[in-house]
Amino acid sequence: MIAVEVVRNGHLSKEEEVEVYDTVQRQVQHMVRLIDEAEHQLTVNLPDEPFEIDGDAVRLSQIVANLLNNAAKYTPDGGRIDLTVSALDDQVEIRVKDNGIGIPPELIPDVFGMFQQIDQHLDLSKGGLGIGLTLVKRLVEMHQGQIEVESAGEGKGREFIVRLPLAGKRKPPIETTTSP
Repeated sequence: MIAVEVVRNGHLSKEEEVEVYDTVQRQVQHMVRLIDEAEHQLTVNLPDEPFEIDGDAVRLSQIVANLLNNAAKYTPDGGRIDLTVSALDDQVEIRVKDNGIGIPPELIPDVFGMFQQIDQHLDLSKGGLGIGLTLVKRLVEMHQGQIEVESAGEGKGREFIVRLPLAGKRKPPIETTTSP
């Protein structure tokens, strides 16, 4: 239940400049077996130029791994998964798109809730506990980023879009003071 503790704790244990290309590439290599077992077609689009974020490499790895794992689990065998990383203005954008189970429009607002599962039967058969996307959302927020999901509906796939500030572009923490 380390993941639950990370969600509760709410801060990064280590901050450094993290090279996004290398981190994403390592996670793709770790996920190859799961993707190959399901005979998915994985397309990876990475930028030619390296760039960094200020953050925690382990936590960035968890974000990418959880999104790829989610796509691999909930896309029918032989499906398609696209991973695209790009730098836009002062942000890194990581997109994971699949042609899997999709999300009914009325459930999109709840997709990041703890222990939420879109299809209980499917999630249990695939070994999901319903904390992966909650963890991803919290880790993204800990990096001062945003995450959103798009889906045209059930059976029409999903796309998760993560935006993280490039190195040197994070906002300073807000300090609160109280008057005596």
